[in-house]
Amino acid sequence: MFIFLPVKPLLKLLITYCRLFLVSLLVFSCQREINFDVDASSGQLLCLPEVSGTYTIEKDLTADNYVDIQVRVLMTGNYNISTDTKNGFSFLGEGKFTDTGIVNVKLAGEGKPVDTGDYQFAINYNGSTCNFTVNVSIPEVGDAVYTLINTPNECILDTIAGYFVKGVTIDSAVSKIFIGVVVSKAGAYSITTSAVNGYSFTGSGIFQAGGNQVIVLNGQGTPSASGQDVFYVSTGTSSCSFTIDVLNAVAVTSDDYFPLTRGSSWSYEDLTARGDTMMRTIIDTSNVNGIQYSLMEERKRGSPRTYKFRQSRGGEYFEYASVDEYTGSLAYIPAVTDEIYFMNQVLFKGTTWESKEYQGAVSGGQEILLKYVYTCLEKNTTVVLNGKAFTNVYIINVQPEIRALDYAYNSTGEDYYYYYAKGIGIIYMITFDYGIRQFEWRIKNWDVK
Repeated sequence: MFIFLPVKPLLKLLITYCRLFLVSLLVFSCQREINFDVDASSGQLLCLPEVSGTYTIEKDLTADNYVDIQVRVLMTGNYNISTDTKNGFSFLGEGKFTDTGIVNVKLAGEGKPVDTGDYQFAINYNGSTCNFTVNVSIPEVGDAVYTLINTPNECILDTIAGYFVKGVTIDSAVSKIFIGVVVSKAGAYSITTSAVNGYSFTGSGIFQAGGNQVIVLNGQGTPSASGQDVFYVSTGTSSCSFTIDVLNAVAVTSDDYFPLTRGSSWSYEDLTARGDTMMRTIIDTSNVNGIQYSLMEERKRGSPRTYKFRQSRGGEYFEYASVDEYTGSLAYIPAVTDEIYFMNQVLFKGTTWESKEYQGAVSGGQEILLKYVYTCLEKNTTVVLNGKAFTNVYIINVQPEIRALDYAYNSTGEDYYYYYAKGIGIIYMITFDYGIRQFEWRIKNWDVK
């Protein structure tokens, strides 16, 4: 976990006061918005939902799309009963219960289904929850009439989306191609290629109108060998082809997601300031308070810097540093140094954890508390950078949070994204401040001992 360029102390202090002022405004403005429904009903769901209407892709829900439920009303008053949103649509019912007992409530459908399949919705009311399932289908329409553009040459309209790696199951939501067609009659279409090298492409949907259209074909399966594969698409009297390059996964000899072996090195290219590079090397070890750390030297423009890292027996990774190192929102005076728990060998998608809570004074003497919130966004995913396929990658998001004494934590608006590849370490990092990109680094070469 790193910030690759130093922030000037004066700027950090200015940002600190601005953000704390905004946090204070937010706290008090939010308090003015607090509103309580003094006439709210109470009761519980009886979990007897009945779904009405037909649900088809790309068609807005109407008054015929609703769910009937039963509620045991214990106290009369206003109610607002809704579901979560799935596949582009949801259900909502509002009104006022005037009698206690069992009451029928209609939840009206809202939105437009995007994909076909079965979708489970959760109804929430007064602490009780019920579930029901809605099936979304393709409407019954006639078959479309269309021809492929670029017949009989290359099908693809644009670059291929996603990645194709030997031995890695294709993520259909990511890996796809786009082909152009000319539609002479609106209607349903379905295209599936033959399987080549263990995988294929498929796509279906409805052309609502004639003219030039784009079809998306999603990849499925697992490529069994690297190299180039040629696929053919045909419909009616037209046909075309496209070529897919299947990569070999990068070979590794270590299981560590953040190797700390002496002599290991990594070089990165700066994607925000093209031409800049950075080199990191594990050069030695050092003891702090009786704990041994690996020393990582970082060389880029300016003087080299040294970082201290260690891995516990349980697989947790810690850095010993100034705790405000990874936020531009404050600068402790004097500096506060401690361990920051930033990574773990074993994580699951959705896992969250927090650093310690750090406390120190900023300029003027005000005491400010700081912590870092970590979330594992992806586990064992595949990432392609510079034509190299990295497998078993963790994607970690880090968000600093600060608070003044007697106040709740608030985000600093900073977002850090780190990509850790098994056996290699950090392969990519990008940071944002209130949605504006600050730094972006991508790995070029590495040598893990």
